Amino acid sequence: MKLNLHRNKRHFVRTMSLWLLVLALALPVTGCGSSSSGLGGSSQTLDIDYVGGDGEVTEEEVAAKKESPMDWLKQKLSGDKKKAGVNGREDISQYTDNTTVQDLYGVTSDSADVKSEKASHEESTSEAADNSGQSTVEIPKKDNTSGNVDIPLPDRNDNSGKNNSNSGKEQNTTKKNTVTFTIRCDTAVANGMAKDPKWAGIVPASGCILPVITMEFEEGETVFDLLCRIRDTYKLQMEYSGANGGQYIEGINNLYEFDGGRWSGWMYCVNSWYPNYGCGQYTVSAGDVIEWNYTCDLGCDLPNGDPYGYGKEWKENHD
Repeated sequence: MKLNLHRNKRHFVRTMSLWLLVLALALPVTGCGSSSSGLGGSSQTLDIDYVGGDGEVTEEEVAAKKESPMDWLKQKLSGDKKKAGVNGREDISQYTDNTTVQDLYGVTSDSADVKSEKASHEESTSEAADNSGQSTVEIPKKDNTSGNVDIPLPDRNDNSGKNNSNSGKEQNTTKKNTVTFTIRCDTAVANGMAKDPKWAGIVPASGCILPVITMEFEEGETVFDLLCRIRDTYKLQMEYSGANGGQYIEGINNLYEFDGGRWSGWMYCVNSWYPNYGCGQYTVSAGDVIEWNYTCDLGCDLPNGDPYGYGKEWKENHD
């Protein structure tokens, strides 16, 4: 009896030893392990070889194709500012198949040109600000009826004293070429936007964003060129798309197309006439009266804002 118990005990010990050995040999194959990093911590690592039919694919190549949650979040948050909206700006995607104020001007935008145009203009603007050292000019509160120039031409004189003195005499004797310029959003006020808190600071109750000012211009400058100088002088928010004469103004003072409804947007007027082509193609002349007006009805709500009947025709033929 004692002999049998002794044999059974030896068989049990031998079996357990064998299983422990097998388990010890199997542990390194599982791929789980730890490696120490420094004296105070350790990092868990998982070594895996990815092998395909055409050859070996490294772990780094697989990891590079994965998009981390943080990268996905950054991509979602870096969308178009206009579509993301400020002050609850509505989504304009539902209007992409319908007529807009932009269509009335026949403007087509090249995204590459837009980016390069904006980048070059922002760089030149920042350089001019650094060189001038001038602070922001406050926007006038009343119309300029005195005839004085609110925004003169940029100082392009060189640093040679003789040339500067001569050019100064020439400027004093030469008659200045000037135009008047104003920006208004009376139609937005009429639609009640000025009473809505979300448009505070964007749609003034008076409807006047920029009162009538008088400014000089150089030969060959366009309505778009003058608007850019006004933006830079008064630090007025303005966003546009298009380039090479096809610029389309999307927003001024953070008031954008579609903010006032399906048919809303910015239109420019020269001498009581609304041209049917882009502001980058209209070359200004001395004495021009230039207006930027916001429309909520494809120009039909502006005096002479739909001279060709395009807006009315589009609304009649489109739901």
